[in-house]
Amino acid sequence: MRQIAKNRGEPDVFLIHHGNLSASIREEAEVKMKDAETHAVTCATVTMELGIDIGKLERIGHLGAPSTVSSFLQRLGRSGRRGDPPEMMMVFREEEALPNAPLPQLIPWELLRAIAITQLYIEERFIEPPRVKSLPFSLLFHQTLSTLAASGELTPKRLADRVLALPPFAAVSREDYKTLILSMINNDFLQLTEERGLIVGLAGERLLNSFKFYAVFKDTEDFTVRSGSDEIGTITTPPPVGDRFALAGRVWEVEELDARRRLLYVKPVEGKMEVSWPGDYGEIDTKILERMKRVLEEDTVYPYLKPNAQRRLEMARHAARASGMLERPLICLGGYTWCIFPWLGTRSFRTFRKYLAHNASRYGIANIEFEGCNYILFRMDKATDRELVSGLAERVKREGINTAELVGHNELPLFEKYDTYIPGDLLRKAYAADRLRPDEAETRILEIERGYEND
Repeated sequence: MRQIAKNRGEPDVFLIHHGNLSASIREEAEVKMKDAETHAVTCATVTMELGIDIGKLERIGHLGAPSTVSSFLQRLGRSGRRGDPPEMMMVFREEEALPNAPLPQLIPWELLRAIAITQLYIEERFIEPPRVKSLPFSLLFHQTLSTLAASGELTPKRLADRVLALPPFAAVSREDYKTLILSMINNDFLQLTEERGLIVGLAGERLLNSFKFYAVFKDTEDFTVRSGSDEIGTITTPPPVGDRFALAGRVWEVEELDARRRLLYVKPVEGKMEVSWPGDYGEIDTKILERMKRVLEEDTVYPYLKPNAQRRLEMARHAARASGMLERPLICLGGYTWCIFPWLGTRSFRTFRKYLAHNASRYGIANIEFEGCNYILFRMDKATDRELVSGLAERVKREGINTAELVGHNELPLFEKYDTYIPGDLLRKAYAADRLRPDEAETRILEIERGYEND
């Protein structure tokens, strides 16, 4: 945007606001946005989505589609204050698909998701229900140390009575808590006294003495970026000296790296760089994927789509109908290459994908690839599509999907702040309980089987 304005000889009215910037740069953007006389464009992440009164915004520009209806409404609601209607425009950029591109690349997945999210709210006022973790072991570790630090010595039974009575741990069994306590004792986070009571151990004291202990969210050891005497912001992974990266809407070249003090000295340079962000994408609800399928099935012309988007949607509908993917979601792309469209949300899609991988050897399945929760590509050379579908369905009818079997013994799913201190068995149990969803995956497998039976 700054380069375009410079080329046109127009003023630089662009502000930046995101969590990796220094407080002074963020505050500058907030002050200018609150000023009624300022005409500016602020490029922001979710840092401006909540908790900041920025007065009157004419409209929101959104790159790509949100992951959830709730995010869509929250961001839309930032505009339309002071009596004006809310307004948001979504912008999608994609490369022109080649004529010989495989079927999944002919579908504009983000555009479909944007339409599905909009329609779900217009038609049903749908908003995703809150997701509550049933086995938050990282939080349990934190609260165990906190309780002992506040109460002093407690017997194991009194400690369990007090901690497990907290609402977040209603689904945690005493056996699992015992496993965690024994691990904390073995690693010196807790210490067993001669009276068989529990107190905070030396390793636990080191954690408690850090101000970072009080926050239960995961923090990162970022590098501070400086240009001369100005602090620009922070970056998680510093590039080597001489490399360039984008931050605060500008491009910087690394001049010096001070690893001990976690400082990165840079100078501004002309040009542009791609910006990439670490972290997880938001989880998508199955209702959104199912509505995306309906977008392809129906002939509705959505009045909020611009001509290019309408044209792109028509191309996608034609490709989807011609391929048969809407009636039979398992499609042969040629030879031994197959693609399946489960139309499932993040957790159910993950379960479906892992279940397919768990049964891969039976059907000669290999090279499983996927994009988001849109589709799964794989190679299959020992079975037909009908044999695969009927085989998976029969097994689901007989025994269901056991999520514990889908988490490998060597997997160590680390997501939360204190997961590195949690025994692997508990982490795998929490992953199976809170990040997999078998019921929707089972239902979809049986629906796919019925589609073959009706032929």
